[in-house]
Amino acid sequence: MQQRIAVIVTATLISAMLAGPILARVPNRPAQTKDYLSEEEADKIRDARFPPEKIKLYVAFAEDRLNKFEYELGRNVQERRRSEILNGLLNGFAGCVDDAADQIALAQEKHVDIREALKLMQTKDKAFLEILQKYDKDGTELDTYRETLEDAIEGTKDALSDIEDAQKEMQAPPVRRKQCRVRAKRTVTCGEPCPAENKFSSASIRGLDAKGVLRISWSNIIRTRI
Repeated sequence: MQQRIAVIVTATLISAMLAGPILARVPNRPAQTKDYLSEEEADKIRDARFPPEKIKLYVAFAEDRLNKFEYELGRNVQERRRSEILNGLLNGFAGCVDDAADQIALAQEKHVDIREALKLMQTKDKAFLEILQKYDKDGTELDTYRETLEDAIEGTKDALSDIEDAQKEMQAPPVRRKQCRVRAKRTVTCGEPCPAENKFSSASIRGLDAKGVLRISWSNIIRTRI
C-alpha cells in the first residue's frame, strides 16, 4: 500500500514539473485583470475599440466608486471592515481616473478625435474634485482614509491638467505664410508686408532680386491681404 502511494506521489510531482515549462511557453496569455475593476467592467473595457469609448467607461466607473464611497460614509449601520471598504473605493476611483487620462495620450498618438469624450471627462472630473475636497476638509472619520483621499485628489487634478493640455493642442491654429493676392492675376509671396488694400499705376514682373524675392510693379490693380 505504501509503495502504491509513493508511486502516485512521484507521478504527480513529475507531471507538475513537466507542465511548468509547457505553461511558460504558452503565448498571448490573457492580461491580469485590474483588481479595482469587476469582471463585467473589465469585459466592457476590452470590448471598447477606441479611446473615446474607454474614456467614457472609466469615467462612469469612477463615478460609481465615488457614489458608493459617499453612500458608505452616510450609512448608520457600519460594516466591520468599514475602513478597508472606504479606502478600497477611493483606490478604485483613482485607478479609473488615471486610466481615463492614459487614454488621452493614446488617442493623441493614434490621431483619434476625443473632443466629446474630453468635455464629458472634464465636467465629471471637476465635479469629482469638489466632492473629494469637501471630504478632505471635514469628512466623517477622515483619519481612516486621509492618505487615500489625498491621492485621489492629486490624481483628479493631474487628469484635469492633461485634459487642458490636450484641448490646447487641438485648438492650436495652423501656421500659415503671409501672402498677398493680385486680383484677376495670381497669388505671389511678397518680400515685404502686404498693405490691407492699395491701388497702383503700373504692373509688370521685374524678376527676382539678389535675395530671391519677386519684385513687381503694379498698374490699376488692387492688392489685398488674405
